[in-house]
Amino acid sequence: MKKTLIAILCVMTLIISIIVFIRTKNDYHISTSGILYSVNKLSSDVSIVDLRSGKTIKTIKIKVEPHEITALTDLNMAVITNYGNSKKIGESLTVIDGSSHSIISNITLKGKKKPHGIQVIPNTNKVAIVNDEKSELLLVNIKNNQLEAAISTNENTSHLLAVHPTKPIAFCSNSTSNSVSVIDFKLKKVIKIIACGKGTEGIDVTPSGNEVWITNKKDNTVQMIDATTYKIIKSINVGVSPLRLKFTPDGKFCLVTNAQEGNVSVIEVASKTCFTHIELPGKKNLLDKILNHTPRPVGITMHPQEKLAYISNSNANRIEVIDLNTFTLVSRIKVGAIPDGMAILPN
Repeated sequence: MKKTLIAILCVMTLIISIIVFIRTKNDYHISTSGILYSVNKLSSDVSIVDLRSGKTIKTIKIKVEPHEITALTDLNMAVITNYGNSKKIGESLTVIDGSSHSIISNITLKGKKKPHGIQVIPNTNKVAIVNDEKSELLLVNIKNNQLEAAISTNENTSHLLAVHPTKPIAFCSNSTSNSVSVIDFKLKKVIKIIACGKGTEGIDVTPSGNEVWITNKKDNTVQMIDATTYKIIKSINVGVSPLRLKFTPDGKFCLVTNAQEGNVSVIEVASKTCFTHIELPGKKNLLDKILNHTPRPVGITMHPQEKLAYISNSNANRIEVIDLNTFTLVSRIKVGAIPDGMAILPN
């Protein structure tokens, strides 16, 4: 009887192992243009994925734990913030060439530690970065590898930012101060501080430049801010622990990743209402958790031409691909450990 039970357990273990192996491989059913760069925190590397096949064509090791990334399409470069961890605090950027998929430079930030959020400044060779430790907005010229300015946000734990599409203005989310700092690049100073909900983190500007939306991860809300008057227009409830949000390129919808709840809220911009939630695999039962891992969606990036959104599922070490026509999962991409920030460059 004991031998029979052991045999049954061995067979079950083998079956589960085979299923897990199959499920952890790529399940990719689409083909589109572009190269996806996935920044993976725990494995401290970048997965470079060809979006025609969904396969990783190269993995680049980063010496200091990376967190976020932005794409400079005109220069065909991707720039990564090296945030670090408890063992080694980061204070640099890594620049990757989009043609050779290799590191071409490391930019030191002269003691500006824990760089995190990063965005391209439109029509320039510059990027804007916020650093957690000193809560500053840093302006860096990627063409000559120079740190050109460090502007205090006047708040605490500045974590992410969004750059206005037409004005020399950045909006920085301050997660400890529960606020957004509005900074003028030309004046090099804060021109407004907007009090928000608890745990202000995710932030993006509508493609029109009319509004700024933010997530409050401790309040489980999204707040909409008028980008001219800097007044809060509306606040709505979303899922539990919303960490990031991103507008679709046409400006009609906004996606919000609810990390603790394991789903993605979809908000219609015109009506400012949440009309659906996209559930990620891994929550139904024990077997679902074993096969798919309990989901924790974090980063979001949008395909520049196709109606596709890419969500980093940090617990599952994969990228979930969402069809923006149907708001359903259509593919998944296996990447490194704990994926976070993403960017897309043309191929």
